Amino acid sequence: MDSVSLLLPPPRIVCIGDSLSQYGWSVAEGGFAGLLAEAYSPRADVIGRGMSGFTSRMLLHYLQNGPIGEVLDCSRGRTRILYVTLCIGANDASIGPVNPAQYVPIEEYRENLRGIVGAITRFGIPNNRIIVIPPPPIDPNGTPFLTKAGKTTELTEQYARACLEEAEALGTRVTDIRLFRTAEDIWVDGLHLNKMGNFLMYRSIMSACGAELCPEMVPYPWPHWTDYPEKAMGQ
Repeated sequence: MDSVSLLLPPPRIVCIGDSLSQYGWSVAEGGFAGLLAEAYSPRADVIGRGMSGFTSRMLLHYLQNGPIGEVLDCSRGRTRILYVTLCIGANDASIGPVNPAQYVPIEEYRENLRGIVGAITRFGIPNNRIIVIPPPPIDPNGTPFLTKAGKTTELTEQYARACLEEAEALGTRVTDIRLFRTAEDIWVDGLHLNKMGNFLMYRSIMSACGAELCPEMVPYPWPHWTDYPEKAMGQ
């Protein structure tokens, strides 16, 4: 068997969360997941599992009982997980009477975060390969969308602090949401990110990666074309 057939497929980067992760693939808004895919190409495959409207309660359920875990399970193949980004809580942080369908009490949110990280680690992914992303700040000036969804700046900040505290206690990596304060206009509708917001999200993830997980440290999954063995091409 030649050396090319022994090569392992690229590792995976899996982006899990709510609509902030789902829209991370937006071409129009320069989504952060697309930026990650560009930065790591062809060294790693970026896979999205962002689900619009999901809360931590819903995500935990589907991680334990649904198909989300399939992309994390590398036991039957030869690939591996480089890291997982976890961005959840923007929907949990709602005013209960205004948005009861998505509201999750903050103590349950903490418990769900611990459960989600535990569910991810059961696939053999260590805590330091999980990058937790606290809910980014929302537009302090408010928008009709935020009012209808029951969002306030103070409430979002409370959930972001809770997320940060749980991430630190669990020993995961965590992004620095202070980066979002370096720009004034980062939203499409007060919650979802525009090009600048997505760029700051991308920067915060790359910073959390550190030197260990940066693209330059991930080897190419195949030889350079000048080193390609002739016998693999039937010559």
